[in-house]
Order: sequence, then structure tokens, then C-alpha cells
Amino acid sequence: MPVWQKAACHDGTTEGVPARQYSIDHFPNIARLLTATLGFPDADEMRGVRCQHAAGISHIATANSPWRDRVVQTARMFGVGTDNTVTACDPMHGNYRKPILRPGQAFHLARNWPRDAFLAAEQLGISTRPVLLGPVSFLALCGMTKGDSVGQGLMRLLPAYIECFEQLNNAGCFWIQIDEPILAHPGLPAATLTHMDVAWHVLSEASRGTSLVLVGGSGGFGRHLPFVLQLPFGGLHVDVVHGYRDFPYVLQHFPAHHWLSLGLVDSCSAALPTSAWRTASWNRRCVRIGRIVS
Repeated sequence: MPVWQKAACHDGTTEGVPARQYSIDHFPNIARLLTATLGFPDADEMRGVRCQHAAGISHIATANSPWRDRVVQTARMFGVGTDNTVTACDPMHGNYRKPILRPGQAFHLARNWPRDAFLAAEQLGISTRPVLLGPVSFLALCGMTKGDSVGQGLMRLLPAYIECFEQLNNAGCFWIQIDEPILAHPGLPAATLTHMDVAWHVLSEASRGTSLVLVGGSGGFGRHLPFVLQLPFGGLHVDVVHGYRDFPYVLQHFPAHHWLSLGLVDSCSAALPTSAWRTASWNRRCVRIGRIVS
């Protein structure tokens, strides 16, 4: 039984029965279910996984690099040369290295780092959740030449993502996390949301038995929340530290039989990482409405 499922099953639960079938009232230790990652920004990847496993943390993320490195790593993963990069500033997330795509840039799966990290953790007896940057967010955060567009690039990029998903599925991966940081931007054009809708439906179909977890950027989804809730995800992560204003709407409209992950701790902040009062309040409301929380 995977680590996340062990944490989600109470003592009387039969092994092998999907945990999502049980009411929140069955879970004796909601704190474990509400923890996605402790965050080890300065630790070796596998050392961080082992520390979290030893602490009893379920739903551990692997291949979860810092934001400033994510775009370049994704570019290399899909065969994009990164010699030509510029320093850019994302208004919601700060500075990062911005790869410049060639005209008609071709993409291929050069190396599947998320699968490699998943298999390395599995050798330690730990089932994990690989993390990928979403294809639309990736293209939107790259530099594109005149005459090219996110829509055109997406059609060339999606086959490489599908191959990545197929390899993760064949490796026995149960969850894949897709980060869409651009959803934190309040002024996204309608075309970008259309591209994201297309991409998520394609990836959902390609994922087969693997469930997708959607994670947005710091600060929540804001005006895009109704759009987000209709995407074909298996789980949704809500930033309760910086995006807590989203949470009442999520509780009211969250799709049945899906997983809800709460970001209760800001591991990157030196200030108070979260509001203990607000966290307790959200927890009580989750229990009261009977949502399955992981």
C-alpha cells in the first residue's frame, strides 16, 4: 500500500480499498492528511524524502525543485537548449531564468527526471508524487519569437508531455502534480485559459490510471477559481497561507469524490508561516462538510 494511502486509512480499513471512499469521520489523525510536504529547500532531494517519510508525512513530492530553477529544468527536460536565457521577473513569483524558444521550437522528452526521482524513492520503499510544470505555464514563462504563440507551441509540446506521463504510468505512479503558477496572475487572457483547458483534458486522458493534482501559484487562484474547479483534476491544492480568500468558495463548490490538499505552512518564509487560528477554523469546516482531505 502506498505511503499516502497508509496515512489515509484508519485502523479498521481493509487494505486495497480506495481511501477516497471513506468519510472524513473515519480519519483519526487529520494532521497527517493535511500535510503535503515539510519543505527542505537546502536538502538533497532523496534526503528530504527520507526525512519526511521518517516523520510520517504522506503525499511526499519529488522532483520538486525551487521555483527559480523550474522553468530551465523543464526546458532541458523537453529538449530545449538553455544557453540563451535572460533574467526575467514574474510579478507573482520574482526573478527567474527565462529560456528563449527558437522559431517553431521542436520538443522531445530528453530525460524524464520526475520518473527518475519517483523510481529512486520507490527503491527506498517510499511512494511519492512527482511534480511537473504545466505545459501552458511553461510556454507562457518562456520567451517566444515573433510569429510563434503559446497555442502553436502547445501542439508541438503536448506529445512530449504525453510520453512523460506514459513512462510515469508504466513506473506505477499513482499521483502526478502539475504546477500552474500563471493561474496566480489576475489578468490572464481568455486564450490562455482556453489553451490550459485543452492541455488539461489531453493530459487527463493520457494519465490513464494516474490521478493529477493541480497546484497554482502563491496567492491562490483569485478570479480564475471557477475555471480551475471545472478542470479534470483528481486533487486540488489550495494555498491557505497566502490564498486563504479562495477557501470559502472551494468549500462550497469543490467537486465530489476529489481530493483536497491544503497548504497550511509557508516553508520559505522567515515570518510566521501560517495563522494557527485560521488553520484550525479551516480544519473544522473541512470536517463539518465531510470533504476528503489529503
